[in-house]
Amino acid sequence: MHHIEPMPYGMYRVDKKYLDYMRSRQPKIMGSEVTDLYCGPVLNVDGEFGFYFPVTSMTENCDGDKQLLSFIHIFKMLPCCAKVLTPDNEDTPESRYCLKEDNRSFLEFTAKTIYETSEQMRENGEWEEK
Repeated sequence: MHHIEPMPYGMYRVDKKYLDYMRSRQPKIMGSEVTDLYCGPVLNVDGEFGFYFPVTSMTENCDGDKQLLSFIHIFKMLPCCAKVLTPDNEDTPESRYCLKEDNRSFLEFTAKTIYETSEQMRENGEWEEK
């Protein structure tokens, strides 16, 4: 039996062709022209795929939750596997925020909650794709 190790939590560049393909199937996915920088996995669904969220530039003039929502797009999570990911080790304010252990715990909890809620809504026929 072939077992694939999940990717370690970190910052990654996602293949732009994969992003464009996924966006064509799911319009909520952020386009490659906006960003290809993703953080995760914030949620593992099996041994191969995990969910990653897009990261854009931090807005300097916002505070608290508004600042967080300005550069972390957790509602636009994307399933990825290792073959579409390239580690990104650049030291930026965004990566420092995402890689901080307390923030990681919060992001993983939020991702799990969003995923479980959306799955429950799908099962109940309450989910509408937008």
